[in-house]
Amino acid sequence: MDFGLLRGMFVKRHAPIVLPLRNRASEDSEPGEVPQPLSEATRRKLWSLLALDIAAVPWVLVFGSWMDETSKLSQVLTLGGHHKLVIAMAIVGLVMLAGLAVRSDWFTATYLLDRALIIVACVISMAALAGALSAILLLVALALLLGFGTRLLIAVVAFLLGFAIRRPPER
Repeated sequence: MDFGLLRGMFVKRHAPIVLPLRNRASEDSEPGEVPQPLSEATRRKLWSLLALDIAAVPWVLVFGSWMDETSKLSQVLTLGGHHKLVIAMAIVGLVMLAGLAVRSDWFTATYLLDRALIIVACVISMAALAGALSAILLLVALALLLGFGTRLLIAVVAFLLGFAIRRPPER
């Protein structure tokens, strides 16, 4: 199918063409300043943090007040019972990262000011997600301890009951 023909049907002949977003930082930068490219790993981490902020906002909106009232352990997720603070920090981090994504041409190349603002946005976002991160790390540590503890218990019981692995007698 010829998309040029379809485009001609919906767009007037001399209508302005929508161009992809360009790096808006060039308008605010010093003359002669060159944008520095971000590595693929850095871009991936920034997009992951943005996605975690997007997930954190509705999650804390729905379960935040419940976690504040349930127990001291669940208050860790909302930074000591302050779920409204977590929501505000996640929204601020989300808005800053989304704005900086557009400004830096989807985190491909940034100027010095953009990098400073990205760092501030990351700190705000990570502070909002710190409670959830600590709970996840606690669960991982408990799973590891449970796994190692179970293996140790099985080994001790097998040894005490005399079921330790023995070599067959040599002839």
